[in-house]
Amino acid sequence: KNGFNPDELKLSWDNIVLEQNQVLASHAARSGTRMGTTIVALLIINQQYFIMNVGDSRAYLLNHQLNLLTKDQTYVQYEVDLGHLTWEQAQNHPQRNVLLQCVGASDVVTPDYYWGQVEPENTFVMCSDGFRHVISPDEIYGALNPAAARDERTMKNNAVMLTELNKQRMEVDNISVVVIRTCQEG
Repeated sequence: KNGFNPDELKLSWDNIVLEQNQVLASHAARSGTRMGTTIVALLIINQQYFIMNVGDSRAYLLNHQLNLLTKDQTYVQYEVDLGHLTWEQAQNHPQRNVLLQCVGASDVVTPDYYWGQVEPENTFVMCSDGFRHVISPDEIYGALNPAAARDERTMKNNAVMLTELNKQRMEVDNISVVVIRTCQEG
């Protein structure tokens, strides 16, 4: 539709990740450090969403409930997938932050891709793992669901409130969040 090609988007995002992986790895080598980052990207076009994810940053869709759209690329998620850990065990596992890959510190980076239909008045939340470690899914949904956060100002204020709640609960990881709401039809 209108010249958009999902395969070209995937190739473009793959190339960006590959390039940035090399840039970060080179910078880390020059400075004698080890560094890496996670990424989650969202494109909404033609009533569809496309998500790219590396690491444990996440994308959620909030409509009548909180829906996790991405899967963490972590050791504990891998163990949950194999049936070696339950979801509950994974939440407090000492290796829950061990990434299987990240941009800048992995030799090979293979993003995961997700897509689906966009409905009017849905909310997308993209966040780093630090945003969601010490607050619950119910707290995220309560503050950012489409009925609670009906306008830009409220969305921003509620995202800031959740960020501050993370800080009050002594979150030590970086805290990043982006909130996007789709428009009503008509």
